[in-house]
Amino acid sequence: LSFDDNECIYKKYFEEKYLKSSKEYYNFITSKNSIEEYIDTSRGHISFEQEICNNFLNKCTYNKITSCCIKNFIRNNDNFIYEELVKSLTLEKDIISEKIYDFYYKYCKDTVLRDENSIISLAFLKYCTMYLDSNLKNILTNKETDFKTFIRSIVESYNLFLNKIKLFKDNKIIVKSFENLFKKHINQDSNRYCNNISKYLNFIIKSCIKENEDIDENKEYLSIMNIIKFTNDKDYLENYFIRYLSQRLLNNTSLEYEYQVSRKLKLLFGCEFTNKMNTMISDINVSKRWSDEYKGTSYNKSKKKFTPLIATHFIWKLPKSKTVEYPSDLTEN
Repeated sequence: LSFDDNECIYKKYFEEKYLKSSKEYYNFITSKNSIEEYIDTSRGHISFEQEICNNFLNKCTYNKITSCCIKNFIRNNDNFIYEELVKSLTLEKDIISEKIYDFYYKYCKDTVLRDENSIISLAFLKYCTMYLDSNLKNILTNKETDFKTFIRSIVESYNLFLNKIKLFKDNKIIVKSFENLFKKHINQDSNRYCNNISKYLNFIIKSCIKENEDIDENKEYLSIMNIIKFTNDKDYLENYFIRYLSQRLLNNTSLEYEYQVSRKLKLLFGCEFTNKMNTMISDINVSKRWSDEYKGTSYNKSKKKFTPLIATHFIWKLPKSKTVEYPSDLTEN
């Protein structure tokens, strides 16, 4: 009979017993003294069985004995691997964390790449939750926390997690699960989050203008742009940002800086989010141009300074306009 036939002598009288005895043997000898020793031993046993199969057994047994070993050393010991990964992440033993991931990835690649409930993903989320609860929760819920401490603490946590994710080769499933968890955690008070991040962005923009620094090279600004995407409520964020933008524009801010920030926000949230901002910046731009044009004409003979401000009323939310009475010398000119 063919080896492909389940009733063939090889399968019926050898392979079935071989797989059964292998399973019983590895169940008996499995040791969990340390995760590093466990991984090295498991790899050794799997490689040994594969080598035996390649050299002495029929190729139809290769996948079966490999699956038997994987089930014994990995699937049946998920809890042990999960707990050891959480422990290594918590104790910052990055070499061990990476070794656990590489081991699991080698033999359970499809699970790691596709299943958001794999033990690797769940262990990382457990670590993130523990860290956020012990290091960030009190800062975010304390009403006395100033906006700089509030945002810097979020940035610090986010950067820490990004470095940890590199241990998992930037696995997309892990990244997605982490971002959902992180977003939920920092938006427990969405209104406050949007206000603080807008206020901190305002602080950075003014600082860069004062120091004549390229804002796209500012590390704090780049960090803010990494976490601003996690806002749950873009309407809150837009309203707060416009509030601080209007203050900067009315205090003669550099329009080039405002355009740079606007372009970045447009990439993150789309055109609709930045429409009002761009209109406000354009209003100031037109106002400055008209003012400069007026100063360069022969009509500019008044001793009184005249600086027009063109504002799209419903966007700026300015008080109701009053009738303007021009000085006589200005009216004549």
